[in-house]
Amino acid sequence: MYSPRLPTALEWNKVRSQFYFPSVVDSGADYCVFPSNFGERLGIDVRTGTPAVMSGFGGGGECFYHKVNVLVMIEKQIWRFGCFAGFSDRMNDLGIGLLGRHGFFELLEEVIFDQRNRVFRLK
Repeated sequence: MYSPRLPTALEWNKVRSQFYFPSVVDSGADYCVFPSNFGERLGIDVRTGTPAVMSGFGGGGECFYHKVNVLVMIEKQIWRFGCFAGFSDRMNDLGIGLLGRHGFFELLEEVIFDQRNRVFRLK
C-alpha cells in the first residue's frame, strides 16, 4: 500500500541522529510522533516528557512529548524545524515516524495528495 513518506532525521541537544528513516506525511495525525528508541539514541530520557495517550496508527498507547528538531529531505534539500514531538514504544517495531498537523502541516501553505498517481505535493 502506498503512503507518502519523507526521509527524516531528529536532533536534540545538538545531537543529530546518524541515520534517516521514513516518516509518513499523515493528515490524520494530530502531532509528529516517532519511535521512542529513536529518541533514546539521541540521549532523550523519553519517559520524562509530557505524557499523552495516542490512538490510531501504531496501535495507540502512551506517548511522551519533547521539544526536538526534525529534519526532512524534500527534493534533495534538508528542511529543519522545531517540533513538540511524541515518542512511543508502540512505534518501535514499525521503525517509521509520523509527520502530523501540529508541527509539520502548520508550516505549509498547501498539501496535496494524489493517491491515484502515488505522489504528493508540499507548498
